[in-house]
Amino acid sequence: MKQPLEMINHSSEEKFIELFQDIYESSPWIPQEAVVSRPFDQISDILETMQQVLDHAPFEKKLALIRAHPELGKKIKMSSTSTEEQQKAGLNALNSDEYHEFLTCNNSYQEKFHFPFIIAVADHTKSEILQMMKLRLANSYDEEFKTALKEINRIAELRFVQLIEKMNPIKITE
Repeated sequence: MKQPLEMINHSSEEKFIELFQDIYESSPWIPQEAVVSRPFDQISDILETMQQVLDHAPFEKKLALIRAHPELGKKIKMSSTSTEEQQKAGLNALNSDEYHEFLTCNNSYQEKFHFPFIIAVADHTKSEILQMMKLRLANSYDEEFKTALKEINRIAELRFVQLIEKMNPIKITE
């Protein structure tokens, strides 16, 4: 049985892109640019390469990636990965007061920054997310743009680890 790294390094470009297309929300251009860096020496090199692709992307592509993320707590159609992440944080089960508070904060945030509030929901509870949203409303545009990209990289890291764990049925404990 091939190990995940060997399978990834020997897959077609199309399979590589297909495998990693959901790591960064609606942005297959990131794995498309990362695939040319194969072969990778370690699994972690794949994620690091994708993060470097994002770091070196022009402002417009970064902004498009940020805007591809759904607003938290909103009852809208979103990717299955985003839906699952928001469900785990309890954002799909907001009571009417919580929903109204998220909606108000989302609207204020969107009005100020012109992109959705982004946070790695898997790292937080719904009350922590709401508190962070309120705090980050005080940030400047540049601070928030950088924070959004940092959170996107954290989301990508969590998704990447989950994907690799699914590929590798053998768990090695330390």
